[in-house]
Amino acid sequence: MRHRAFLVGVSFLGPFLAAAQTLPFRLGDPISLVPPATTGDATVVVFAAAMTPNGTPLRATNLFVFSLSTNLPLRQLTNYTGAQTWTGVTSVTCGSGVAAYAVAPNGPGSGEEVHFIDTNNGTDRTLATDKEGCIQPLCVGCARACVGPVHLTGDGGKVLYAVARQQPFFVVNADGSGLKQLPVYQGALAPSPKRVIGGGAIVFTSAAPSGAPPPTAAAATDLWLINLDGSGLKQVTKFGNPMFWAGNATISADGSSIAFESNYSSSGPVLATQIWLVKADGTGLRQLSGPGAASGPSISAMAAQ
Repeated sequence: MRHRAFLVGVSFLGPFLAAAQTLPFRLGDPISLVPPATTGDATVVVFAAAMTPNGTPLRATNLFVFSLSTNLPLRQLTNYTGAQTWTGVTSVTCGSGVAAYAVAPNGPGSGEEVHFIDTNNGTDRTLATDKEGCIQPLCVGCARACVGPVHLTGDGGKVLYAVARQQPFFVVNADGSGLKQLPVYQGALAPSPKRVIGGGAIVFTSAAPSGAPPPTAAAATDLWLINLDGSGLKQVTKFGNPMFWAGNATISADGSSIAFESNYSSSGPVLATQIWLVKADGTGLRQLSGPGAASGPSISAMAAQ
């Protein structure tokens, strides 16, 4: 049987919006909402928001779980407090009965953590603590989180996360053992609700996966794959022109197909970002959107044939 992938360019808030009418706050309230994640069967939404359980806005962001298939109430899973911007949960992904999240317990910078939590009973485990921090923007009130996004393998056995500096990618077992830094010099992962792990490989975008290019030899930002154990670094797209870039790459569960955003075209860079699909071996590159701008691709578990 041949399956076709379904791709969409909609907001992460889709599942959340469907349930918003039953949640204890209104869209438009001044809360900080982290993009929500859903389970594979789309029955459970896990998200983070700066609010109390009754919907009162706060500065600290906490984790919540909500079932779309039952009448169970919204449940708060964490209890971070503080007044500094970016205190609390900064990204989240989920699987069946579990979730992984990044958190800045005392605000962004040194001491940010990666957690694994049972969404049924609230059992929470700290998998890693980042003590290096990252370079923050030189402006008032625009600090950013250093750790995240986070991603889960399909079986929930491993957590992949990024940090905002060189050599950014780490993999750790869900029990906190086996922390490993991957041999990637520079790269970016798609946001946590998207799938970036498929067929045992991680998809990311980079202009310098093995080291910074010479000043006279700028590189395009291409798609790359690397195995979870750090082996098998492989270039997928080969744009060549340093004015081309790829971003927001997401992969099918079997690792055969990748959807991504890019300004690529055969005639040169375009102003309106488009959605592209390519096979993991670099063949079959084709544009899926246009002529208007499109962004935020997602790809189903079934691979395009």
